[in-house]
Amino acid sequence: MREKYSFITYVFSNTKPQGVPKGVRVEELDREQGAPYKYKFSSRKYHLIRALAERLESENITYTSRVADRKVWYGKWINDPKKSFSYRLVWIAFLIALGCLAISPAPKVIWKYVNTEEDPKNPEESLVSRIMNSEKMDSFMRIGDNWLALFQGGKGK
Repeated sequence: MREKYSFITYVFSNTKPQGVPKGVRVEELDREQGAPYKYKFSSRKYHLIRALAERLESENITYTSRVADRKVWYGKWINDPKKSFSYRLVWIAFLIALGCLAISPAPKVIWKYVNTEEDPKNPEESLVSRIMNSEKMDSFMRIGDNWLALFQGGKGK
C-alpha cells in the first residue's frame, strides 16, 4: 500500500535512452546548479521503472535510482516512520467496530437486561437464573460436558 500510494521512484542518468516507456516523466536537470546527472526519470509504477531500467541496461547506460516519499496530504497516515502501519489498521478497525456497536440497538438491549429489577417475591427470576436456566445454556453445558469427558479419556454422551 505504501509503495502504491506513498512512494515515487526516480532514475537519474547522463544519457537519455532511445525509447522511454509511456507514463515515465522525463526532466532535464540544470547542470549549472551542480546536478551530477543530466536526466531525471520518475514514475510511481514499478513496472514502468523496471522497463526503463531494462532499456538503460540494454543500451549500456549508467544510471542510479532513488525511492522517495511523495508530498501528498495522506502521506503521514500511510507512511509515518514513528508508528507501525499494522498497529494503525488495528486501531482503525477497533474504532469502526466501536462506532457500529454504538449506533446499533445492542447497547439498548443490553441496558434493558442489566437494568431490569428482580422480583423480590420470586428470586429465581433474576437475570443470572434466567440465563443459567435457558435452553441455550443447557445445550452449551451438554457440549462442554461431552468435550470434558473426551479430554479425560472417556466417551462423550
